[in-house]
Amino acid sequence: LKDLAARKTPRDFRAKLAQLSWRAGLPEAGLLALHAIVRPSERKKKEASVEEKLEYAACLMRLGATPEALGILDSIAEPTPKTSLYRAFAYFGSWAYQEAIPLLQEFLEAPGEDPYQRLVAKVNLASALVFERQEVPATALLRELLHDTSLHKHTRLLANALEISATHAVFLGDLAGAGTFLDRARTLLKESNTVDRLFIDK
Repeated sequence: LKDLAARKTPRDFRAKLAQLSWRAGLPEAGLLALHAIVRPSERKKKEASVEEKLEYAACLMRLGATPEALGILDSIAEPTPKTSLYRAFAYFGSWAYQEAIPLLQEFLEAPGEDPYQRLVAKVNLASALVFERQEVPATALLRELLHDTSLHKHTRLLANALEISATHAVFLGDLAGAGTFLDRARTLLKESNTVDRLFIDK
């Protein structure tokens, strides 16, 4: 995959390849695909697109290089709603939930974004609201997420919403409710051998 990314993939497809790489747990391959574009030498100066910078930054986040990722995002001259989303992801990496909240809200207020990406943003927003102890908006958003992810059969996002709901219930002192949410998540993922399942079983 790294060889493919570095030598054989046309530039038009490298941002997408980088995205697939970090989502598959191979952020190094994504960095290799985009490094010469986002970090060009002085002799081969190239202008990276917004999408190329976003996916390069996402790969850096996956490797724990949050400050460098934020630097890449800061270099985007004309930010898009997706820039706000990725910046929020970077803040999540450093537990800065309060800073992430307005960025996620900004992304969700933008028209025309991909419906699944909007659900991902809502799951992250719910998590941030829970950890910042914003009880009322967290409760409302989690209720909405549990309905929407179940309706559209987004199993992984539903499991995430159930896990966050369990954490929220613990913070509210409802241990029985937390157990119910975790049981539902465990049942949902019983056939899955994912990181989510391992976390739920801890």
